[in-house]
Amino acid sequence: MNKTVTPFWELVATQYQRQVVPGLQHHVDAALASEPVRMQRALLAARGRTIADEPMLWKQLPGNLLRLFVSVEGGGWTLEAGQVVAVVLLHDLRRGVTLYAHPVHAGPEANPLLKHLHGPMAAPRAQEGINGERATLRLIEHKRAIWHRFLEERDELGPEPAGRRWRKRYVWSLVRLYFCERCPGCRWGSPMYEGVSGEPFRLPEQKPSAYIEPDLPAAFFERLRASRAWRIETAYVARGGFTVGRSPVLAGQLADNAFVAAFPTDAEFIDGGIPVGLMFYANGSGDVQHVHVLTAGPEPELALLHGDHALGLAPPQGAGAPAARQEYVRWRAHAWSGFWLRELEEGLAAASRWWLAGYWEALARLFGLRP
Repeated sequence: MNKTVTPFWELVATQYQRQVVPGLQHHVDAALASEPVRMQRALLAARGRTIADEPMLWKQLPGNLLRLFVSVEGGGWTLEAGQVVAVVLLHDLRRGVTLYAHPVHAGPEANPLLKHLHGPMAAPRAQEGINGERATLRLIEHKRAIWHRFLEERDELGPEPAGRRWRKRYVWSLVRLYFCERCPGCRWGSPMYEGVSGEPFRLPEQKPSAYIEPDLPAAFFERLRASRAWRIETAYVARGGFTVGRSPVLAGQLADNAFVAAFPTDAEFIDGGIPVGLMFYANGSGDVQHVHVLTAGPEPELALLHGDHALGLAPPQGAGAPAARQEYVRWRAHAWSGFWLRELEEGLAAASRWWLAGYWEALARLFGLRP
């Protein structure tokens, strides 16, 4: 991202203010004067905090309901886990009643009433249908990611600048939650941003970096692709709508004449659980011993952590396997947080490219195919 240009998320979070429809203004005023809000005002006043006079975000939801987010002010820009940074309200337009006003806390966790998608109190969601579930899951990941980044920036920049940046990112995450349909026609799926040209956003054609060792003949890979395991596992991945490429993204020799080879899928836009490749274990002749699906997400594949013990496969890096595994586990957790931060700030396409490039590099290091 060009550091001389204000990031779009920061610009939105600084200037974004939904203009309340005139016919709804009296409902907003009534909600902010309601008993649930008065209770929150009294509670926060004892802590030297006040509830703002205007909502920072609102959205009219199905069922004649109005959602309001109102910022909590006072105490400067420093931030700590659990601090109340906003109040969220739900107002019934038909009855003219504010149903609740709940505090919103800083930190990595989302409200449990929200995050359990099929819980009895999870409705109404920010969007209808499957988009509502996706948006909620996305917010959960965003909140974890921006808190992780806040902790880093607090050490790098100081408490106040880090606190300001967290608040701006959080406002942008709420905008994404309530107004982003995650459609393929623009950079974020937000109706507020049509992309650079307004055309559907697509990944540029590119091949993944190859780590194939030169002494592995083409016949080795042909034998893998002709195997029963290839037919079974590619058919399995096809059930999710993905195709496995015929060229490996990495391959190399382990101990005892054992070889690994990873073939990428055509996944361009990733999310947790999306298959990104197949990992084959084979002998020097290309006879397949084992194959498993590689998936995106924060968790390392169990087969890469324990499969060599359970199935008798050659471990990554031989005697150095324990340290290599620990490093890989750390990378998975850290990279997933980084993926969601980039998804929030740069869009899904850029975040997917970044994660996939790092993933193949991490696997190459795990198996000792990179120094």
